[in-house]
Amino acid sequence: MPTQKVFNLTRWFSIVAFLSIAATSAVTAFALSRFLTDRMLERDGELTREFIQSVARIQDAEAVFLGPTTAEPVKGDIGEFFLHIASMPDVLRANIYNTQNRVIWSSDEQLTGRVFLNNPELEEALQGELVVHFGLVGEDDLKPEHVEMGQVLYFVENYIPVHDRANRKVIGVVEIYRVPARLFETIRDGHKLIWLSAMFGGAVLFLTLFWLVRRSDNLIRSQNLRLVESEKMAVAVEMASAVAHSIRNPLASIRTSAELHADSPQPEIKEAMDDITSEVDRVEGLVRDLLTYSRPVGDGSTRASMREVVMKTLEGFSREMDRKRIKLRLEVPDDLPPVQGDSALLVQVGNSLVANALEAMEEEGHLTIRAHPSEDRRLVELDIIDTGRGIGEKELQSVFRPFFTTKAKGLGVGLTLARKIVERFGGEISLASEPGKGTMATVKLPHAT
Repeated sequence: MPTQKVFNLTRWFSIVAFLSIAATSAVTAFALSRFLTDRMLERDGELTREFIQSVARIQDAEAVFLGPTTAEPVKGDIGEFFLHIASMPDVLRANIYNTQNRVIWSSDEQLTGRVFLNNPELEEALQGELVVHFGLVGEDDLKPEHVEMGQVLYFVENYIPVHDRANRKVIGVVEIYRVPARLFETIRDGHKLIWLSAMFGGAVLFLTLFWLVRRSDNLIRSQNLRLVESEKMAVAVEMASAVAHSIRNPLASIRTSAELHADSPQPEIKEAMDDITSEVDRVEGLVRDLLTYSRPVGDGSTRASMREVVMKTLEGFSREMDRKRIKLRLEVPDDLPPVQGDSALLVQVGNSLVANALEAMEEEGHLTIRAHPSEDRRLVELDIIDTGRGIGEKELQSVFRPFFTTKAKGLGVGLTLARKIVERFGGEISLASEPGKGTMATVKLPHAT
């Protein structure tokens, strides 16, 4: 059966969220930039229209707009009106049309008297609408009235309707080509601000959501691992019950029979009986571990003496340490503050750690057990250090998983149970090891309050 791929929420969110937020930020920035440009150009066109309309009324331009077109220079007050328009800031060219689409005056004398048809902007202006157009003068977009405008450049083209004194009808249109450098600079600064704001906002949004999703993903993974452990624990409960009922009674009979023949004068029989008793005790210990693993560890409200826990732990290993000639170095002060935890359960934690240390060492090894307050004085730390063969980095990452073991005769629940007990009392347990240089197990437990 093929293995189902694990869905990586963080990775897929990173890809999808980055693309979505980047696209949304870009579209928003583009829309806001376009809106800013249109609004500023429109406002600039409205101010220009108000200026031209006021000048047209003061200079009485109605007669020129409605009169015959002539090639002679326009003089008098109305001539000043045209000069006012041509001398406006940033004006590149100014054309003045009558209602028949004819240029009655232009800053470029070659255009005066000409008629430009098929000009939608001019037709719209003759209907009374202000037309503001922003574009690029070039060979690919060359309108007839753009001739002789010089080099390719960006421009603002305004078609400004001029009304009669009664403001009832349009009597002409003023077309102005401008290159407002300051206005363009302001628009560019606005665009930069919009794009930077969009990029910054998108980055903050992405990082915030990424942090939340990554934290949620880690929480989901942690809960999934706990669920798997709970399922394994349920299996352990069933196994423990079955083993306890099916094996314990036969084991007791076997051990009793072996003890009855342990006093045999024949050394071979005596040695065999001792081996049977030892193996029965080992199987009994495995059954006990299973039962303990499936049992609640308490509510964490009790207190224990770390020195008492250490001494009770060592009592059960004195014979094995003597047999293997293990040298013990004990550094556990009498004045250590009590820690949170049940003494019997913490002894079981110590049993598991010391048993692993002794199994990892050959004869004449060194075992160091020391306890001391943490640097912040809030915890009591217990270090169990051996000079055994050590654990590889890959195995070190899995030693606390249920039923993981590297021993031929192990069940793989000792360290899992130890961690479960320590964490239940608000502490933590860790292993540091290097192949060939031994292992150090550290248990940290909070002070009892």
